[in-house]
Amino acid sequence: MQRNLDSVPSSPRTPPPPEAAPQNIHQDSQRQHQSSEQRYCIYCQSYQVWKFRGDKGKDGSKIYIDEHGSRWAGRRCPSCEKKRVRAANKHDNFERTSIAHKLKSQGYQVMSTASPMLVQKQGRYLTVGIQRAFTDAQGNIIVEEPTEASEKTHLTALLFQTTKILTQEQVQALGEQLCRFPPAGKATDSYLPKSS
Repeated sequence: MQRNLDSVPSSPRTPPPPEAAPQNIHQDSQRQHQSSEQRYCIYCQSYQVWKFRGDKGKDGSKIYIDEHGSRWAGRRCPSCEKKRVRAANKHDNFERTSIAHKLKSQGYQVMSTASPMLVQKQGRYLTVGIQRAFTDAQGNIIVEEPTEASEKTHLTALLFQTTKILTQEQVQALGEQLCRFPPAGKATDSYLPKSS
């Protein structure tokens, strides 16, 4: 049975072993037709429906969809792409920069701040998941429910969240102690305090 080269991943992750050889020609042609309408998702590591929608994007690439009409994103199936986008939008630039600063101060080299974050230390690459946490009035630590993706990471960054309500006079009294975070799109390293 010949495989559709577009459905073979080029990543180190490999698809499950091929099915047993077909018993007759009819069975073989059915499988070829089925495999041309499925593609291996490198994120969930399973075969998913992959149909050409019949048109092209602005960049000229063909648009592929699943059985629900949702678009594929390269080698990510629509449900994996939706999870990736949710994770990327969940934590803003301020939170990611804060975590990157803490990782750098602990000797990690930050390779990527996209979710999940990727760091390197002593030649090992590690992924970092992000979870929010706070302490209640009794001193208990409340941690948000981990996502499926954050459970598979090597490290977890707990973002402790506190809320302080200040008047303008109190903010002005803090003066030099405050470091202002830049608006989105501006350089961030110069705004953070230097790690010791």
